[in-house]
Amino acid sequence: MPLINHLAYLEHHHEFEKRLQPLLDPLENSAKQLIFINDGARWIRDFISTYYAKAIQIIDYYHVREHICTFAQGAISDKERPDWIENTSQMLLESKLDDVLEEIINCKVSTKKRNF
Repeated sequence: MPLINHLAYLEHHHEFEKRLQPLLDPLENSAKQLIFINDGARWIRDFISTYYAKAIQIIDYYHVREHICTFAQGAISDKERPDWIENTSQMLLESKLDDVLEEIINCKVSTKKRNF
């Protein structure tokens, strides 16, 4: 049976990391696989990669969708954007990651500005 742990802390991420690590360290050796579901923030990715390099990292659906919407702002026409976002988001929910990536790769981005 998987063990699910969570910690909430609303201050600087270094303090959060200090509080989280004692909860995770015992699991690292006893768990078959550590899996982190998070919002994809760089500091989280770096923390996990540094201390739990074998762990799987998953960005939650709502944050991925947020990035898709931001990408669509610069890559998809106003007229096509709502349907494109809806279709791409549905592919995500259906675990069709290769199709999502293909949709993104095939877009002709009209700006060099990186918003995401």
